[in-house]
Amino acid sequence: MRRRVFIAINLPEDITAKIIRSVEELGALFDEDAARFAPPENWHITVNFLGSQDEQDINHILQAMQTVAEEFTAPKIHLEKIAYGPSDMIWLTGSKETSKALGKLQNRLWDVLNGLGVRFKEDRRAFNAHITLGKITKFMEVLPDVEKKISAEFEALTMDLMESTPGNTGSQYDTLSSFAFREAA
Repeated sequence: MRRRVFIAINLPEDITAKIIRSVEELGALFDEDAARFAPPENWHITVNFLGSQDEQDINHILQAMQTVAEEFTAPKIHLEKIAYGPSDMIWLTGSKETSKALGKLQNRLWDVLNGLGVRFKEDRRAFNAHITLGKITKFMEVLPDVEKKISAEFEALTMDLMESTPGNTGSQYDTLSSFAFREAA
């Protein structure tokens, strides 16, 4: 059986709670059915999208995550603003420092995954830390201004292997396994 998986940094409950009000305010800016917003339980930062993988490769992915988690201390995540992303997406973006730290984590995961023979599509562009909050689903003559500064910080204590299962109202994400980062010295 193949599973559609990705490696993510999930948000702590207090950070999710802090973002919910801003997303509710965003919904009021759009005509009915003009945008679809992801439910808070789906908010995460994707570090590596690995696509469809068989059970043997899932075991290799878990091995790679364990190895890399032991090498990295918990990255500090700073979320700073809501803005439009590519492809009609609405993002909550991370700071440049967050993107740089998670880019190093991503590159190391790629190296270990490749060494274990896991096949996936690599995107070697600079990492851009973000959370997808929503997507424009219907043409609007003028898009509303969604840009809003947000200051939310947390320490990512784990990285998680997530499974994405498509559904009628969007994908459902389930955590398959979590790996704690190395404690700071």
